[in-house]
Amino acid sequence: MTKSNIDSTIHTDMHTIDQSSTSATTFLWEVTSVSTDGATGQKEYTWQCTEWTKYLGYYHTIPMLASSFDRKAMWTVGQGFKQTSNAFMRFIKGEGLKMRKETFTSIIYNLDRVGQISGDCFAEKIENSQGRLINLKPLSPGSIKIIVNEVGIIVRYEQTSNTDKPSQKFKPEQIFHISFNKIADEVHGISEIIKVEDVIKMQKEAKLDQKTLLHRFVKPIIFFGVDTDDTTKISNFKKDVDKAVELGENVVIPNDVMDKMDRLSIPQSATLDPLPWINSLNKEQVLACGVPLIVLGTGSQEDTEASSKIIYVAFESYIKFRQLFWEEQIKNQLGIEIKLNPPPSLLPELQADNKKDGQLNKPLNTDPRKHE
Repeated sequence: MTKSNIDSTIHTDMHTIDQSSTSATTFLWEVTSVSTDGATGQKEYTWQCTEWTKYLGYYHTIPMLASSFDRKAMWTVGQGFKQTSNAFMRFIKGEGLKMRKETFTSIIYNLDRVGQISGDCFAEKIENSQGRLINLKPLSPGSIKIIVNEVGIIVRYEQTSNTDKPSQKFKPEQIFHISFNKIADEVHGISEIIKVEDVIKMQKEAKLDQKTLLHRFVKPIIFFGVDTDDTTKISNFKKDVDKAVELGENVVIPNDVMDKMDRLSIPQSATLDPLPWINSLNKEQVLACGVPLIVLGTGSQEDTEASSKIIYVAFESYIKFRQLFWEEQIKNQLGIEIKLNPPPSLLPELQADNKKDGQLNKPLNTDPRKHE
């Protein structure tokens, strides 16, 4: 029997996070340091969301992520509003100025979702000859450059073009710009997808694994041992078998052609069930996006009526904060005062429940001199 040379055997590189580690039990994960995109002291500093198309791809591909963003925007700006000034707001029609295809609500609903996806949302302010705002035109974050001076103050915006035309420049007051999740001295917002990107990747991996397992139940791998080394005959045999399996038909093979056949399938309950892991990742994703499962209509069986109310009240407070954020930005940048209608409140009902519970939990009065 020929002896093989195994002197060149090497171990796999499974410690790429920390090459200095010598123990398999060492905790290898380390947090990635992050610096803010603030002014650098130079005359002008430019920032542009170069990841916009990737983030938009996540939005279009991951249904639960898109649903979280849509629901959050819907609960924030989709309840209607009361206008306290500037009656001309009814003329704002977005991109459908003449055809009136858009309304002020649909425009800010669009901008809210864009801001969650990209971290920033932009709209060009269209004014008439008297300088009165008559329209808002949403812009793609991927085409807008933010230019700040040496101390971080925005001096202009530039809209890049896919053609040979030069960039269109805007003064700061010509653009309605909102930054979401802004941190410290950064000149831009932060996409909410960044904090859930790893979770999304783990979801996709787990679902692909589950898909493979289900396929192995229904369609196992079959190993054929054939009595020939002729590659042409083997290729033709493979085509015939693949076609028969695809159509679900019988296969007739001569006795002297095939030596053996082995079937590789996944027995039921022979592997870990990935569904609890997938559900856990789903829950982590929507919670990181700020939307409880009960708001998405997918609450778990572990949620009681009381716990669901508490979760909803917490979400209600979050939505009111987002509404205040929008109201202040619209007033400061557009000069329009509105009051967004808050979502239905469960706080009075929760307080009433607590009052009832307090009455039930009172100690029994055994002193006849005292009356309830």
